[in-house]
Amino acid sequence: MWYRATTFTLTTRGGATERYEFAVPGSGLRFQTEEVARCVRAGLLESPVLPSDEVCQIMGTMDEVRAQIGLRYPGE
Repeated sequence: MWYRATTFTLTTRGGATERYEFAVPGSGLRFQTEEVARCVRAGLLESPVLPSDEVCQIMGTMDEVRAQIGLRYPGE
C-alpha cells in the first residue's frame, strides 16, 4: 500500500541508485493513530501537529492540481 511502503529507491542527480528496505509495524497508519489518541487524552479537538485549517489548505491545493490535470473520480 502507498501509505505503508516497505521499500524505496533513492536516485541521485548523477544517476546512482540505492534501494532501501525496512519493516513497517502495524497497518501503516500507526503515527496518525498515536496522534489521535494523544489528542483525545489531552482533550484537544484538533492536532497542533497538523491543524484543521492547514488540512483544508492542502486539500484545496490538491483540488487545484486535480483540476489542472483533468483528474476526476467516479461520482463527481
